[in-house]
Amino acid sequence: MLFRDTIQEYEFDCCSRKMAPRAVGGYIKMLGYLADYLEQNHKITELEEIKGIHIKKFLMEKEKLGRKPSYINDLLKVYKTFFRYCLNEEYLTKSPTMNVHNVRQPKVLIRSFTEAEIKGMLASVQGKDFISVRNKTMICLFFDTGMRLNEVITMCEEQIHDNYIVVHGKGNKERVVPLSPVMAKQLFVYKRVRER
Repeated sequence: MLFRDTIQEYEFDCCSRKMAPRAVGGYIKMLGYLADYLEQNHKITELEEIKGIHIKKFLMEKEKLGRKPSYINDLLKVYKTFFRYCLNEEYLTKSPTMNVHNVRQPKVLIRSFTEAEIKGMLASVQGKDFISVRNKTMICLFFDTGMRLNEVITMCEEQIHDNYIVVHGKGNKERVVPLSPVMAKQLFVYKRVRER
């Protein structure tokens, strides 16, 4: 079976499972990189011809080009998922990614904002106009709830309750996020200003 045909079938399967279109697009692009590499460097077009050594060489080439370990591991994650799909569909009897391991990633210490930085951000949006109140509410939501940007900008009024918010996160997963009294008050102010 042609590797590129299997990629198209996998794309259809992802879409039928209602995966996010942007995520599916990323997966297909990453699989396309592998398909291009296999055709150009190893003259491989058939799914059954792909071996673990080919995937390892492809990932090593990406490393030589200066790609970060996190990017290489993201590629490998997509390939492992794709070949698992091929096993489930019985196109293969063994996954070529079975003995391909993740690249070691350096531990990254995420620096959080200081109290002074947070106060500075909140001080920058002290106006009483709609835009200032909206921006302050968004900043407060980030710090108070840990919500992601997309979760904040797609939030509907029905998700907001007296002391919690129902958040629709990545993968359409729901979670309940408690609201502090300060955040609940800020949301009340925002609603009042928006209605006005």
